[in-house]
Amino acid sequence: AASAAPAPVLTAPAPVRRLTGRAPASPDHAALHLLMVDDLPETPQLAKAYLERLPVQLDLCSSGQEAVSRCRLYRYDAVFMDMQMPGMDGYATTETIRAWEREHRLPPMPIVAVTADVLGAAHQRSAASGCTDVLEKPFTRAGLLDAIRRATGRDPRARPPAPGPLPTDDDLEPLRRTFLENRRRDVAVLREALSSGDFAGIAAIGHRIKGLAGSYGFDDIGRVAGALEQAARQGTRTAVEAGIEDLSRLVSATEARPGQAA
Repeated sequence: AASAAPAPVLTAPAPVRRLTGRAPASPDHAALHLLMVDDLPETPQLAKAYLERLPVQLDLCSSGQEAVSRCRLYRYDAVFMDMQMPGMDGYATTETIRAWEREHRLPPMPIVAVTADVLGAAHQRSAASGCTDVLEKPFTRAGLLDAIRRATGRDPRARPPAPGPLPTDDDLEPLRRTFLENRRRDVAVLREALSSGDFAGIAAIGHRIKGLAGSYGFDDIGRVAGALEQAARQGTRTAVEAGIEDLSRLVSATEARPGQAA
């Protein structure tokens, strides 16, 4: 089971280097063109906020199939690939892109695995599928920019930002409020999943929250979600039930804090 969340707003395809013909004119010829693939909107929304006013154009897509289609039409400077998606996951998507590149004798685009699985096995599996680097969730703005630099050889921070006020922590407050609202919905879904014995669904939701929470500044929620994920994978019903209630109480307490969900 998964919580209901609004679908991400997809941008128009980036005016990146096409496989044939000249690239369409870009308002900033030095801008990096990146693709982020994620079935949920929260990670791309945060990435867009982190990249505000920097010379980066970030395109979004929400499925492996769509990512394959995009990468057959456009050559991105780098692709950031969520590895745990329903249907065609990030591993299969990357393998499909790599096979197509080999078939057409194209140099491989940098593909960065974005994952909350931080163990060595996940890194090895990502590399085996064709990923060139890993960005671990939760990630910070500096972590994302460092991953962009490693993937592309260019650092967006090296150029002066576009005119306008610099983003601050306050600019992320609406995203933090939305994060907490989404977790309230997750709690309801988790309780339904527990009643039906859907431990796999509970583990998946716990895994997702664990990967997101720290990026939004809620490390304590991430720790509780990680413990819930482990309890669900072990099939320990009492521990799962306790974990869901811990998460519910923590989300409510966090919303009540001044400056967090005003």
